[in-house]
Amino acid sequence: MRTRFLLTVALAVSSPSIAAEPAEPVEATEPVETTEPAETDARLNTEQHAVNICALAIPLMNAYVVNYEYLHQGHHGFDVRLEFSPMLDTELVDGTELAAVLNYRYHIAPQMTSLFVGAYARYRYVYGSGKADGVAFDFAVPEVAAGLNIGYRWVFWHGFNAVISGGYGLAWQNTTLTSNQDGAHNAFQGLVDKNPAFVNAPFFGEFSVGYAF
Repeated sequence: MRTRFLLTVALAVSSPSIAAEPAEPVEATEPVETTEPAETDARLNTEQHAVNICALAIPLMNAYVVNYEYLHQGHHGFDVRLEFSPMLDTELVDGTELAAVLNYRYHIAPQMTSLFVGAYARYRYVYGSGKADGVAFDFAVPEVAAGLNIGYRWVFWHGFNAVISGGYGLAWQNTTLTSNQDGAHNAFQGLVDKNPAFVNAPFFGEFSVGYAF
Protein backbone atom coordinates (compact mmCIF):
# COMPACT_ATOMS: atom_id res chain seq x y z
CA MET A 1 0.00 0.00 0.00
CA ARG A 2 2.78 2.41 0.88
CA THR A 3 4.51 1.77 -2.47
CA ARG A 4 1.28 2.30 -4.42
CA PHE A 5 0.66 5.55 -2.54
CA LEU A 6 4.13 6.92 -3.38
CA LEU A 7 3.69 6.13 -7.11
CA THR A 8 0.36 7.94 -7.14
CA VAL A 9 1.89 11.04 -5.54
CA ALA A 10 4.83 11.01 -7.97
CA LEU A 11 2.54 10.88 -11.02
CA ALA A 12 0.36 13.69 -9.68
CA VAL A 13 3.38 15.97 -9.17
CA SER A 14 5.01 15.28 -12.55
CA SER A 15 1.88 15.56 -14.74
CA PRO A 16 1.46 19.41 -14.51
CA SER A 17 5.11 19.97 -15.37
CA ILE A 18 4.83 17.77 -18.43
CA ALA A 19 1.64 19.49 -19.58
CA ALA A 20 3.11 22.95 -19.01
CA GLU A 21 6.21 22.32 -21.08
CA PRO A 22 5.97 24.75 -24.05
CA ALA A 23 6.28 23.54 -27.64
CA GLU A 24 9.33 24.62 -29.58
CA PRO A 25 8.58 27.66 -31.81
CA VAL A 26 8.54 27.09 -35.57
CA GLU A 27 10.83 29.44 -37.42
CA ALA A 28 9.01 31.57 -40.03
CA THR A 29 10.19 31.13 -43.59
CA GLU A 30 11.23 34.38 -45.22
CA PRO A 31 9.21 35.18 -48.37
CA VAL A 32 11.07 34.74 -51.65
CA GLU A 33 11.38 37.99 -53.54
CA THR A 34 10.28 37.82 -57.16
CA THR A 35 11.31 41.26 -58.38
CA GLU A 36 13.57 40.16 -61.24
CA PRO A 37 10.87 40.25 -63.98
CA ALA A 38 9.71 43.68 -62.85
CA GLU A 39 13.27 44.97 -62.77
CA THR A 40 13.83 43.56 -66.27
CA ASP A 41 10.69 45.26 -67.57
CA ALA A 42 11.77 48.52 -65.97
CA ARG A 43 15.13 48.36 -67.70
CA LEU A 44 13.43 47.74 -71.04
CA ASN A 45 11.07 50.71 -70.65
CA THR A 46 13.45 53.45 -69.53
CA GLU A 47 14.50 54.79 -72.94
CA GLN A 48 13.84 58.52 -73.35
CA HIS A 49 15.96 59.32 -76.41
CA ALA A 50 16.19 57.82 -79.88
CA VAL A 51 18.39 58.70 -82.86
CA ASN A 52 17.40 57.16 -86.19
CA ILE A 53 18.27 57.37 -89.87
CA CYS A 54 16.07 56.55 -92.84
CA ALA A 55 18.40 53.97 -94.33
CA LEU A 56 16.29 53.17 -97.40
CA ALA A 57 16.08 56.85 -98.38
CA ILE A 58 19.79 56.88 -99.26
CA PRO A 59 19.77 54.26 -102.05
CA LEU A 60 16.19 54.81 -103.20
CA MET A 61 15.87 58.61 -103.10
CA ASN A 62 19.45 59.87 -102.65
CA ALA A 63 18.22 61.56 -99.47
CA TYR A 64 19.90 61.72 -96.08
CA VAL A 65 17.41 61.86 -93.20
CA VAL A 66 18.15 61.97 -89.46
CA ASN A 67 15.53 61.84 -86.68
CA TYR A 68 15.85 62.56 -82.96
CA GLU A 69 13.02 61.97 -80.49
CA TYR A 70 12.81 62.86 -76.81
CA LEU A 71 10.11 61.11 -74.78
CA HIS A 72 8.76 63.19 -71.87
CA GLN A 73 6.84 61.55 -69.01
CA GLY A 74 6.34 58.35 -70.97
CA HIS A 75 3.70 59.66 -73.39
CA HIS A 76 4.86 62.92 -75.01
CA GLY A 77 7.36 62.52 -77.83
CA PHE A 78 9.08 65.54 -79.37
CA ASP A 79 10.74 64.67 -82.64
CA VAL A 80 13.11 66.71 -84.83
CA ARG A 81 13.92 65.60 -88.37
CA LEU A 82 16.51 66.98 -90.81
CA GLU A 83 16.61 66.14 -94.51
CA PHE A 84 19.19 66.74 -97.22
CA SER A 85 18.96 65.60 -100.82
CA PRO A 86 21.77 66.94 -103.01
CA MET A 87 20.83 65.46 -106.39
CA LEU A 88 17.30 66.25 -107.53
CA ASP A 89 18.45 66.16 -111.12
CA THR A 90 17.08 65.76 -114.62
CA GLU A 91 18.83 66.18 -117.97
CA LEU A 92 18.09 69.91 -117.88
CA VAL A 93 17.89 70.81 -114.18
CA ASP A 94 20.04 70.33 -111.08
CA GLY A 95 18.29 70.72 -107.73
CA THR A 96 18.93 70.39 -103.98
CA GLU A 97 16.46 69.88 -101.15
CA LEU A 98 16.75 70.93 -97.49
CA ALA A 99 14.04 70.36 -94.89
CA ALA A 100 13.39 70.48 -91.17
CA VAL A 101 10.41 68.84 -89.47
CA LEU A 102 8.96 69.26 -85.97
CA ASN A 103 6.79 66.36 -84.92
CA TYR A 104 4.74 65.79 -81.77
CA ARG A 105 3.89 62.17 -80.99
CA TYR A 106 1.56 60.94 -78.27
CA HIS A 107 2.65 57.44 -77.25
CA ILE A 108 -0.34 55.29 -76.32
CA ALA A 109 1.79 53.10 -74.04
CA PRO A 110 3.99 55.01 -71.55
CA GLN A 111 7.26 54.04 -73.24
CA MET A 112 9.20 54.21 -76.49
CA THR A 113 7.79 50.90 -77.72
CA SER A 114 4.31 52.04 -78.61
CA LEU A 115 1.75 53.04 -81.17
CA PHE A 116 1.73 56.83 -81.50
CA VAL A 117 -0.38 59.53 -83.09
CA GLY A 118 0.65 63.10 -83.65
CA ALA A 119 1.01 66.21 -85.73
CA TYR A 120 3.89 67.58 -87.77
CA ALA A 121 5.04 70.88 -89.23
CA ARG A 122 7.68 71.01 -91.96
CA TYR A 123 9.69 73.68 -93.71
CA ARG A 124 11.29 72.63 -96.99
CA TYR A 125 13.46 74.57 -99.41
CA VAL A 126 14.20 73.25 -102.91
CA TYR A 127 16.51 75.25 -105.13
CA GLY A 128 18.72 74.84 -108.18
CA SER A 129 19.40 75.85 -111.73
CA GLY A 130 18.88 74.62 -115.26
CA LYS A 131 19.19 75.40 -118.92
CA ALA A 132 16.50 75.09 -121.59
CA ASP A 133 16.43 76.34 -125.15
CA GLY A 134 19.84 77.89 -124.63
CA VAL A 135 18.65 80.03 -121.71
CA ALA A 136 19.96 79.45 -118.17
CA PHE A 137 17.61 79.92 -115.23
CA ASP A 138 17.46 79.50 -111.47
CA PHE A 139 14.57 78.39 -109.32
CA ALA A 140 13.60 78.31 -105.64
CA VAL A 141 10.63 76.62 -103.95
CA PRO A 142 10.10 77.39 -100.26
CA GLU A 143 7.33 75.24 -98.83
CA VAL A 144 5.50 74.96 -95.50
CA ALA A 145 3.43 71.87 -94.68
CA ALA A 146 1.43 70.69 -91.67
CA GLY A 147 -0.59 67.57 -91.00
CA LEU A 148 -1.33 64.51 -88.87
CA ASN A 149 0.46 61.19 -88.71
CA ILE A 150 0.35 57.79 -87.06
CA GLY A 151 3.03 55.18 -86.54
CA TYR A 152 4.75 52.65 -84.31
CA ARG A 153 8.19 52.38 -82.71
CA TRP A 154 9.71 49.05 -81.69
CA VAL A 155 12.65 48.95 -79.26
CA PHE A 156 14.56 45.67 -79.38
CA TRP A 157 17.69 44.40 -77.66
CA HIS A 158 20.50 46.73 -76.67
CA GLY A 159 18.53 49.80 -77.78
CA PHE A 160 18.15 48.89 -81.44
CA ASN A 161 14.84 50.31 -82.66
CA ALA A 162 12.74 50.76 -85.79
CA VAL A 163 9.99 53.22 -86.70
CA ILE A 164 7.34 53.17 -89.38
CA SER A 165 4.90 56.05 -89.74
CA GLY A 166 2.87 57.94 -92.29
CA GLY A 167 0.77 61.05 -92.46
CA TYR A 168 -0.84 63.63 -94.66
CA GLY A 169 -1.67 67.32 -94.48
CA LEU A 170 -1.62 70.58 -96.40
CA ALA A 171 1.28 72.32 -98.14
CA TRP A 172 1.83 75.92 -99.14
CA GLN A 173 4.61 76.88 -101.53
CA ASN A 174 5.86 79.76 -103.62
CA THR A 175 7.77 78.88 -106.78
CA THR A 176 10.20 81.38 -108.26
CA LEU A 177 11.73 81.01 -111.75
CA THR A 178 14.16 83.55 -113.16
CA SER A 179 12.94 82.88 -116.71
CA ASN A 180 9.45 83.24 -118.10
CA GLN A 181 10.14 81.16 -121.18
CA ASP A 182 8.11 78.02 -121.76
CA GLY A 183 11.28 75.95 -121.96
CA ALA A 184 12.26 76.90 -118.42
CA HIS A 185 8.78 76.12 -117.08
CA ASN A 186 8.72 72.77 -118.85
CA ALA A 187 12.19 71.87 -117.58
CA PHE A 188 11.22 72.76 -114.02
CA GLN A 189 8.01 70.74 -114.30
CA GLY A 190 10.12 67.78 -115.38
CA LEU A 191 12.00 68.07 -112.07
CA VAL A 192 8.73 68.16 -110.13
CA ASP A 193 7.37 65.12 -111.95
CA LYS A 194 10.55 63.13 -111.32
CA ASN A 195 10.68 64.01 -107.61
CA PRO A 196 7.11 63.98 -106.31
CA ALA A 197 8.27 63.28 -102.74
CA PHE A 198 10.16 66.57 -102.51
CA VAL A 199 8.19 69.18 -104.43
CA ASN A 200 4.54 69.94 -103.64
CA ALA A 201 4.40 66.94 -101.30
CA PRO A 202 2.09 67.39 -98.28
CA PHE A 203 2.52 63.82 -97.07
CA PHE A 204 4.88 62.59 -94.36
CA GLY A 205 6.56 59.18 -94.22
CA GLU A 206 9.24 57.47 -92.16
CA PHE A 207 10.85 54.07 -92.12
CA SER A 208 13.94 54.37 -89.98
CA VAL A 209 16.29 52.39 -87.74
CA GLY A 210 18.55 53.56 -84.97
CA TYR A 211 19.50 53.52 -81.29
CA ALA A 212 17.31 54.26 -78.26
CA PHE A 213 18.75 55.05 -74.85
